[in-house]
Amino acid sequence: MRIKRITKRHIQWFLDAAVQDYVPLFLLEQPNQLEGEVVNFPRHNFSEDEILRTLEFLFQKGYIEVVDHDEQPQDLPAVEAMLGRNLSPENMFSLGKYYKLSPLGAQYWEEIAKPDWSKFHTHLQGVHHNRELRASRSHIAWVIESVSPSVIEQVMKLPPLLRPMLPGTDRWQELRPWRATYWKTFPLGYKVTISCVMLDESRHRGEKLLTREVKKQFDDLYSRRWYRSPWH
Repeated sequence: MRIKRITKRHIQWFLDAAVQDYVPLFLLEQPNQLEGEVVNFPRHNFSEDEILRTLEFLFQKGYIEVVDHDEQPQDLPAVEAMLGRNLSPENMFSLGKYYKLSPLGAQYWEEIAKPDWSKFHTHLQGVHHNRELRASRSHIAWVIESVSPSVIEQVMKLPPLLRPMLPGTDRWQELRPWRATYWKTFPLGYKVTISCVMLDESRHRGEKLLTREVKKQFDDLYSRRWYRSPWH
C-alpha cells in the first residue's frame, strides 16, 4: 500500500536508529535483527513503500547520507525502481551500504529529540589487556565511556550475575576530546576499563535471571530514554 504522507514518527524512527552508528540498509526489513543490533530499539512495522519513501525524503532533505564499507558516498536508487524488490543482503541496493546522519540531520535530530547527553554512555567488551588472563580466555575487558562519571558508576553497580566484575580492577582515564558517537564530540569524557569473568551462558540458559527491580535498573541504564521520541 502506497504511503499517504511521511509523518514525524517515520522521520524520527529512521533518525533515532542512526544516532549511535551507521545502519545497514538490509536490516530495515528485518526489525527483529535490528532490535538485536540496537539495544531496546522498537520495531518499525513499516511497509516497504514506507521504508523506501522515508529514506528518499530524508536523503533529499540532506538529513542522511548513504555510504559503502569504504565510507564512499553513494546515491540512493530511485524508489520507483526499488518497489516490489526484496531488501536483502543479496540485493544490489542494500549489499554493503549504510545510511548515517549527515551534519544537517544530526542538528535536526538534536532539535526534535532534545538529548540529555549527561545520561548517555557507551560500553563494549573486548580482549583483556593482561596477557595471562587473555590467554586463559577466562576474563574479558569491559569498557564504559560517558561524559558523566556518575553514569559510569551506575553501570558498574549492575548485579554481578549480569556482569561479574573483579573488585579493584577498574582503571579510569580522562579522554580529551571524547567522541560520543561518530558525529558528536565533547571536550572531556571518561573511560573505565574493568576486568570481568566470562559467563557460562549455557549454564544460565532458560533461567529467569532478572527480578523486576533489577530489570528496571537495567532498562533505565540501557534504554534510549536519554532523548525524546514518540517511540518511547
